[in-house]
Amino acid sequence: MKRFFITIDTEGDNLWAWQSGDPIYTENARFLPRFQSLCEEYGWKPNYLSNYEMVSDPFFRDFAGNKQAQGLCEVGMHLHAWNCPPAGEELPKGENGGADYLIEYPERDMEDKIAFMTELIEKKIGMRPVSHRAGRWATDERYFRLLQKYG
Repeated sequence: MKRFFITIDTEGDNLWAWQSGDPIYTENARFLPRFQSLCEEYGWKPNYLSNYEMVSDPFFRDFAGNKQAQGLCEVGMHLHAWNCPPAGEELPKGENGGADYLIEYPERDMEDKIAFMTELIEKKIGMRPVSHRAGRWATDERYFRLLQKYG
């Protein structure tokens, strides 16, 4: 039997063009039910890898929480360190325009952010996340160790 995974980074609108200080909107969440319907038609179970602003969006929380409770999707973590509470140590603004990678923070700040997102997803969506994609794919040994610690 062949298997494949459908993962969707569910995050704020147009974040690749985001600059520090810009507002972040989540209008793209309103298009997910159409995609989810397609997945259900074919028996696929997508994994919505979700960041802070998406998990904070009431529309997404209701939609994804209900679908996950029905076993029709999974909600995982997609941590963008630059806008995920708690703030942590202020980092110098480099080439990313303020979009800091989690691995640029001290380990205590990394852990605080991972713990915060894990708890937020569990509280707002209804299930502890068991899947993860690092924001902008940045990982290191500390990151993997902390993810393992939080399940």
